[in-house]
Amino acid sequence: MPTLSALLPLALLPLAFTAPVQPSQQAVRLVGSSPASTLSPEQIVKRDLTKLLGTRQPAPRASSHHQRSNTVPITNVIKNGLNRLQTFAGPLKVGTPAQQLPVLFDTGSSDLVLLSACLDGCPNGYFKPDASSSFVNTTTETAAAYAGGAVLYGSAAYETVQIGDTTVRGQRFLAGTDGELTGTTNAAGVMGLAPIVNPYAGVGGDTNWLQAAVAAGSLPANEFSLYFGRAAGAVSELVLGGIDSAHYQGEVVSMPNAPKGAFTWGASVAGTVVDGQQVDSREMIAVVDSGTEVNYVPRRVAAQIYLQLNGTLQNTAQQVVMGAVYDVDFYTFPCNSSLPVGFSFTEASSTEPMYMKPQDVAWYMYSRLPSKSKGTCEGAFVGVDINYPFTETPAALLGLPWLKSFTSVYSFGADGKSPAVSFATSK
Repeated sequence: MPTLSALLPLALLPLAFTAPVQPSQQAVRLVGSSPASTLSPEQIVKRDLTKLLGTRQPAPRASSHHQRSNTVPITNVIKNGLNRLQTFAGPLKVGTPAQQLPVLFDTGSSDLVLLSACLDGCPNGYFKPDASSSFVNTTTETAAAYAGGAVLYGSAAYETVQIGDTTVRGQRFLAGTDGELTGTTNAAGVMGLAPIVNPYAGVGGDTNWLQAAVAAGSLPANEFSLYFGRAAGAVSELVLGGIDSAHYQGEVVSMPNAPKGAFTWGASVAGTVVDGQQVDSREMIAVVDSGTEVNYVPRRVAAQIYLQLNGTLQNTAQQVVMGAVYDVDFYTFPCNSSLPVGFSFTEASSTEPMYMKPQDVAWYMYSRLPSKSKGTCEGAFVGVDINYPFTETPAALLGLPWLKSFTSVYSFGADGKSPAVSFATSK
């Protein structure tokens, strides 16, 4: 697996570099946002479950007066004032001549969505189609739906899109011109990095930007990696065609993407472990989603995890998603009682469990106690019983808390058709 010894200076903020970049690999610096609070835990759960369960059927027609043809469930990463998690945005260039915009890189969706008009003051800028000679619009109207009821309306369009040094021409995307792009506190769009285009939702087209780059042989290896720094101001990056060895330690553990032919990046979980003890042997399909603030696991698994932590309190709320009612379990516990939580994976290159760091098991966004305590943490694992779409296998979602602990690699295989996911413990 290729490694990266230096970073390409493509940050949104001016940065100084002294080491040369290996010409075959590209890194995009991801910049965290300032604190912002917009979504409740219930809204976050509804958004994330709608995103996953929405793959069961085509998205519904928009019900507003705009009469758009379909809805794209897109996840945005929110930062709350009480939360140590951040949103992460990196630069994307679009059009001719190129216009640079900050976008969120999301492994849980496949579409590119860009603001293409100045909405809500456009603090992060927007794509200007009239200033590009390569912009091609269509008459296909579509929309991107967000938590809280916000919808971004627009049309499917084609444009030249560049990330790092890799350019794809004629890339289909949603050019949003009306409505609201909510939750993106430091971005003007979302770049979906899912392994294949989901035919049941999206702006249409046969390939997304990443698939097109792989098919054209534009990357030195058919893979990309993500690293999210934990501390405020720490480096975070997307690496196209490799992995930055400076950000991880130990073995890079690989496993085939699960299930076969999935629209998402994921892995098959063989068991759940807490501090060296297996607490549940339930098999799950774990979707790896950089656009999710928490980790979702079956309710029984969540209960077994928190049973090992002293002073845990549980709160159950009901959430309606796509007409079905789900019981969702939230947990709080004393921050100093956190323990390493992890999973063993089926067909992985190592049989050893992979553990999240204890500090990442605590999700600081909201406290469920009647009176908030400075030493009380919200658990990063939320319990909800859902199955992976089109299967009877329980599903889990591994979001930013998991990805803070691990540098993740997403590979299409040498033939471009054998997707795999890898994790290495971040430093």
